[in-house]
Amino acid sequence: MELRIARIIKLSLVFVLLAGLVPATARNAAAADTTSTVPYLQNGSFENGTNGLDNWSVTSSRVDLGGDGPAGVSTLGGCPTEDLTDYAAIWTRPEPKFGTRPIFPMPSGTSEPKPTNDNATQTSIHSGSVVSESITPAGSYYNTIIGGFVSVTGPAITAGSKAVKFSTGSGNANPGGHVIHGPAIVSDVFRADAGMVVTLDWWAVGGQDDFAVIGFLLDADVDGDGNLAENASDCDWTKVFDQTGTVMDPAWEFSSVTIPATKESYRFVFVHGTFDKSGGRASGANFWIDNISMGFLQTVEFDLTGVTANCHGGSCTAPFSVASRGSTDSPLTVTYASNTPSVCEVTSGGLVTVKTSGTCTLVASQGGGTDGTGKLWSAGAQVTKSFTVTAIAPTNTPLATATNTATNTPTNTATRTATNTPTNTATRTNTRTPTRTFTATRTFTATATNTATATNTFTPTNTFTPTNTFTPTPHPFAIRDVAVGASFTLAVLQNDTLVTWGFNREGQASLPRWMNGRAVDQVETGSNYAVVLGKDNRVYGWGRNDFGQLTIPAAATTGVRTISAGLGHVMAIKTNGNLVIWGRNDFKQREAPATARTGLSAVGAGHSHSLAVKGGRVIAWGRNTWGQTNVPSTLTNVIAVSGGFDHSLALRSNGTVVCWGRNNENQCRLPNGMTDVIAISAGVGYSLALTRDGVVYGWGRSDFGQANVPSGISKAGTISAGYVNSVIGLRDANVLAFGDSSLGALVSRTPTVTP
Repeated sequence: MELRIARIIKLSLVFVLLAGLVPATARNAAAADTTSTVPYLQNGSFENGTNGLDNWSVTSSRVDLGGDGPAGVSTLGGCPTEDLTDYAAIWTRPEPKFGTRPIFPMPSGTSEPKPTNDNATQTSIHSGSVVSESITPAGSYYNTIIGGFVSVTGPAITAGSKAVKFSTGSGNANPGGHVIHGPAIVSDVFRADAGMVVTLDWWAVGGQDDFAVIGFLLDADVDGDGNLAENASDCDWTKVFDQTGTVMDPAWEFSSVTIPATKESYRFVFVHGTFDKSGGRASGANFWIDNISMGFLQTVEFDLTGVTANCHGGSCTAPFSVASRGSTDSPLTVTYASNTPSVCEVTSGGLVTVKTSGTCTLVASQGGGTDGTGKLWSAGAQVTKSFTVTAIAPTNTPLATATNTATNTPTNTATRTATNTPTNTATRTNTRTPTRTFTATRTFTATATNTATATNTFTPTNTFTPTNTFTPTPHPFAIRDVAVGASFTLAVLQNDTLVTWGFNREGQASLPRWMNGRAVDQVETGSNYAVVLGKDNRVYGWGRNDFGQLTIPAAATTGVRTISAGLGHVMAIKTNGNLVIWGRNDFKQREAPATARTGLSAVGAGHSHSLAVKGGRVIAWGRNTWGQTNVPSTLTNVIAVSGGFDHSLALRSNGTVVCWGRNNENQCRLPNGMTDVIAISAGVGYSLALTRDGVVYGWGRSDFGQANVPSGISKAGTISAGYVNSVIGLRDANVLAFGDSSLGALVSRTPTVTP
């Protein structure tokens, strides 16, 4: 599904984390501003008020999101919205059955029409409701697609006693393949600070057919004049989740979104829906949301290593404190609970009491909130760990009797047998000498291993020349160029083939089939998309195309020399020095001044700004909230540039680096003694630099450890700073990836051929 404002795409995908993400160390930040009259998000746990929905507005009726159906568009949070998902592309119509009996069998030669969004020709209207109640998403739900019931045991609500539940009741609509949205809820306006993270839990299951759920953060005052939702251009969306399916199983989905800017005009909007994917005309689904928290990221940890417990007869091991084994980045208290109350319980203060033998499973959570300094913390993702409680049989008299029985003649017989055994063993000791000789042979094998190491060493760049096949090889060849997105990595090897790994919801970490057989020269990534420059001087791209960044213009299909990718826009220099630029343009990052359109030697696409080098000088345009386009007037002899989220880097021909823009994370505080630099990379609030002798420097924001370059690196060949992850390709073909590990961006690289 995609949401659009008045048919103009306004989705702003600023993800540090996505569905399933585990938060990591929180950023340092000043105490929250207490002078604002607009509150932070209220009642994110749906516990307040008689109905649990204080501070939220409910639309229980149908919501018309237009799309391929009627032209009408509903207004949510004061802003017109539209669902532009191409449901026809994901529509499949197996013969729908109830058990073995066909439902609505189609006459010969006819077929149901493919679905359209919010189709207005339905003969019946599905009812919808929103309630906040003590409920877990458990039960048995019939789904037409599978022709049977889905039995699901939902997890316990993670905080409080209530969750908000959306229901779209079963109904019969004509034609089949319809899409229905509603009910929906909208939060009161709230304020949030740039860099804060909003986390939430959600869960959905189809009933008579698939669910179709949408959640997004709405900024209703883009121009910042204090007047909310003056027109469509005054509304901007940041997607939190957008999914259709049969069932989210087995647990709650954990989603999060980073606040892009400090404002007092935010709302949350959540829309439930159902999609008649089977084409059987009946549909209906359910959807839950809970535990919306906002603040700075924190990680919850606890360790059960070495914990042993037993039950001896009717008595079990004495209680122990799990609280003493846990920690979090905030000063807030961690809460512990038992998922196996029949085996163990957790009392106040985190004291664990063992009740019987079995597996004790404990869960730690921190719901977020304000600490003593006024700083807000978002909820930490739950951590679950287990240990085994062993049953020990009591020592009774019969055991002693058995021991006495053993001290009889049979015992003597056994002793004699043992006496003979040592004699034989001594003989075998003599025969073990050849075994030690064989150990020497293993030493020779180790020498062979060293030979294999020499084979790895024999990987100079000149050795691996491109072949005609250009197929990824299973061997870890050295990386020639690498780029890191929000949660995935793309690299090109010395043999011009690609490898990729990490989060792949948008297809950004899968190599399209049409890339097979193509040699690649350069790789670049945005938050959730990839672009590459082929050896044929043509630009290719895949992943999410929400801003047209993958709609490659004709000018970029031939004669391109180099490329650079930002959050949602791409820059390219032709072999004649001319600039080609496309994609997102909300901060005029595509609108290059006339002086920056020809004669260029280098470009650097930042988050929402652009950099270009011409005649050794830097030209910058686009977003300038923190001075990231205020190029120092004395800067000359520049050979390379790199744009981050809110700062810019330039590399001079003498190997020195210059930085300008925001410095709240010390992203412009260059390390002392950093000289002879040959490559730079600006990330979100931090930077990396590579020197000629292979040393890598990192500085700036490092809440996930992304700027903490491992010590002892002296053979690096390429670097990339991303959003929360960094990658270093070493000259000996090894790869170092560090930062946030939650979405697989740090997984060891393996060649990827097809999705």
